[in-house]
Amino acid sequence: MVECVECGVPTTTQKPPDVTILGEEGEENLAYDFHEWTGQSRGQLEALLVGEQIIHVWQGATLMVPVATEERVDVLINEVDLASRPRLDVAEEKVEYSLADFTDAQVSLLIDALESNESEPLPFEIGELGDLMIHAKDEERVEAIFDRLSSGGSVSGGTETQNVATQDSTDSTGVPAGDYVFGDITDADIPYILSELFRLCGKIEADAILTSTDLTEGKNALQIIPSLDLPFGFTGPDWQRIVDYAGEMLQEFGEFIEASEQTESPEFSPTLKAMAAKLREALPILQ
Repeated sequence: MVECVECGVPTTTQKPPDVTILGEEGEENLAYDFHEWTGQSRGQLEALLVGEQIIHVWQGATLMVPVATEERVDVLINEVDLASRPRLDVAEEKVEYSLADFTDAQVSLLIDALESNESEPLPFEIGELGDLMIHAKDEERVEAIFDRLSSGGSVSGGTETQNVATQDSTDSTGVPAGDYVFGDITDADIPYILSELFRLCGKIEADAILTSTDLTEGKNALQIIPSLDLPFGFTGPDWQRIVDYAGEMLQEFGEFIEASEQTESPEFSPTLKAMAAKLREALPILQ
């Protein structure tokens, strides 16, 4: 069997299905970008998709699937991702760190740092209770990553970063700054930040209850967007539209946070909901 040189997926003589009719008629499709994956990892994912009989099509290194299969596909992606990580040696002494006080975004940045360490990826495991386990011999290197994260410095293992000033008091919008720190942002972090905004705007549009994490991470994402340079993959006008909408929404969202401190589950103002809808529409579809 011959494999595609670019994406590592087995080739076929059959014509690929029309991506517009992957699922039921009228159902939307999801796009997953795997350009950063190796051909071997994409081949493993292809085998799992076929084994689970999930309808899909590859466009280069981009995977298209029906919306209805999102949860099943995410599980398979996670399986391949975990399998590709360096494993802990059972014979090595280990050190465990509690991540109970970390937000999801901070854990994501930490994992990115461990996987993209400047010398080599660091073997690690995340336990069932969310604790981080590493080899004792790597403790000094991991401590250095924790120091960079807690100080707002780069945790990206030497990749090019954009410096974003951290907030430690009250910013110009009057929004109390939390203890959540993004620090220096890499291009790899941009999709996560935008997905946080996409999710936040969707919850506001749906009148869903926002958790304290939603408030903190949403506020920080809105603060960060205007500070970033033009990320890779965006046109100038498209990115400027996102920056403008995020800036407009920040003030209104700050007022909602203040109301949340005074009243349990306050209602979203029509202005905030309209701003959220506008920003969500401007954002790319993110998984």
